[in-house]
This record gives sequence, C-alpha cells and structure tokens, in this order.
Amino acid sequence: MATLTQVTTRTSVLFHRFELLLVFCLMCSLQAAERPIPVIFDTDIGTDVDDAYALVLAARSPQIDLRAVTTVYSNVSVRSAIARKLLLLMGKDHVPVAAGRTNAFDGHTPFWGGWEGKGILAEGEKVNGISTLSAAELIAKVLLESDEKVVIVSVGGLSNIAMALQKNGSLASKIARFVIMGGSLNPILIEGKEIPERFETNLRNDVEAARIVLESGVRITLVPAEVTFRTKLLNSDLDRIKHCPTPVAKAMAAMTAEWEPRLKQFMATFGVGSYYSDGTVMLHDPLAVATLVEPNLVTTEQRRIRVAVEKGNIRTIADVAGPIMIEVVTSADIARLSKRVTAKVVQ
Repeated sequence: MATLTQVTTRTSVLFHRFELLLVFCLMCSLQAAERPIPVIFDTDIGTDVDDAYALVLAARSPQIDLRAVTTVYSNVSVRSAIARKLLLLMGKDHVPVAAGRTNAFDGHTPFWGGWEGKGILAEGEKVNGISTLSAAELIAKVLLESDEKVVIVSVGGLSNIAMALQKNGSLASKIARFVIMGGSLNPILIEGKEIPERFETNLRNDVEAARIVLESGVRITLVPAEVTFRTKLLNSDLDRIKHCPTPVAKAMAAMTAEWEPRLKQFMATFGVGSYYSDGTVMLHDPLAVATLVEPNLVTTEQRRIRVAVEKGNIRTIADVAGPIMIEVVTSADIARLSKRVTAKVVQ
C-alpha cells in the first residue's frame, strides 16, 4: 500500500507535468498566432490607386508573408511594372511578380484607363525582374512549394486564380482561403442614393472565373462593394502622405493625384460627392488586406449564398438554402482603415 507521502509525491509530479504541458501548449499557440500569414496578392493594379495602397499594406505588415504578386487584365505588362516598381521602392525585391491574363474567359478585355503607371513609372520606363512565369504558373508554384496553406487575396478579376485551379484541381487543397474584394449582397447605398451594381466589376469582369472560384470549395471571405464604396482615405491622412519625403510616399501621392479627380467626377454624377468631402479616394482593396492585418477593424457574418448568372452577369445572392457558406464583411471602421494604410505608406 502506498504511503501518504508517496501519493503526495506522485500527485505533485503529475501536476508539474500537467503544468509543463499547459505551458508548452500556450507557447505553441502564441507562436502560431505570431507566425505571418503566407499570402498571394492578385491585382489589377494601376487603374484605381486603391490596389497600390493595398499592396503597400500587404508588403509592410508583419502579419503577412507576401509570397507573390500577380496581375490581371488589359496591359498586364504595365500593371506588373507598377507592382514591381512599388515593391522595389519598399525594398521588397524578393517578392516575385508575374503578369497574368489580359482578357476574361469569354474573350473580352476589361477596362483600361490609359493613365495607368502615371506617378510611378517614367515615360517608357522598363522595370526589370518580372517573372517569366505566367500568373497562373506562379500561383501554382507558390502553392505547391509551400509547407503551409496560403491565403489568396484577390482585388481584381478572378481569371488568374480560376485558370490555376482549372489546370490543377488539387491546388484548392493548398489554399487556406480566398479573401475576395468584390460582389455585393445588398444595394450599394451612399447617403441614401444607390450606386448601380454594375459598377462592382471584380466579379462581373469574368463571370465564369468568378463562378469557378466561388464554387471551388475553398473557404471564402467576401469584402463586398456595399461596404467598400463607403471607405475613404481621409484628407488629413493624405496630407501626411504628401508631406512625407520617402520615395514610396511620393509615388503614392502622385498616383492618388492622378485618380482622385476622376473618382470625384464619377461620384458627382450620382449626387453623393458630399460624402467624400472629408476624404479623397476609396480604399476598396486595402480593406480586403486589412481583414488579415487587423481583423477587428471589420465586422463579419457567416452567410449562405448561391451564385446566379443572369444576362451574362454574376450575382452572389444571400440564400439560407444556398450551397456556399462564406464569411461576409458587413461593416468597417473607416477612420482606422485610413490611418492604418497611411501609417504603412509613411513608414
């Protein structure tokens, strides 16, 4: 029979081992929480300046391990040069950049403004170091070579991603989730006035690609237009950028100056210009990145949806019986987003 002393000793040893196990589990949890999230950033950078702000936020946030940047639609060579130049200015030349599809699956070429590159690229400037791989090939390479699942942040059309999935269906198992800036589940309302849903272009630019990605079975966080149209870079924050002497800040200020008057003119046609009186440009795409960098900056809901194609357009429809469960961003702290983005630009 064990003595009271022996029982006490055994209990003490077991309790000590339990304490060690708890400490070990806590350390593992902390390390997992601190580990940067591997990310592929797919973008139509250049037309609207928000893609560039999103790239700066992704590249300079310690919460993100930026593995690759891929570009999509129209003159992807120029788009890739913009992305590569911005990465070089940030000292992130190790991040590969690849050009992707110029057109959608149905063959049409999405909008090209003609001002892309102004403010960051000199006339005729060639930027070295762009990958010889296509965007779909680079996406596949990064996924297959990663020891952990990768998040794909899409802030343009979904053509590159769909193409990669079509070529190799097993890639879906290597993707942790998609963060997609696009679509709308509710009307886009600003000051009580409705912005026609056709101005959400990221999903609508390539209906078939969007369907492939949304129905891939990969976890999805959707950052919809009804939320992103309400974002803005505040005037006070743009002033900080304008007065910052770094090459990145100068480039961002110059690209913002190219896009801002075009945006203001566009929004004035809907009679909502006063909403942006304290702001400059919208921060659609940075909000998608912010869901990874500062998750409590947004509120989200789990919703079931179904995908419908109507008259050649895709719609993401909330449906309690829908086959696709997604996480939807329903609101955002606009002032915090503006300040977070600005802090990375002037860093």
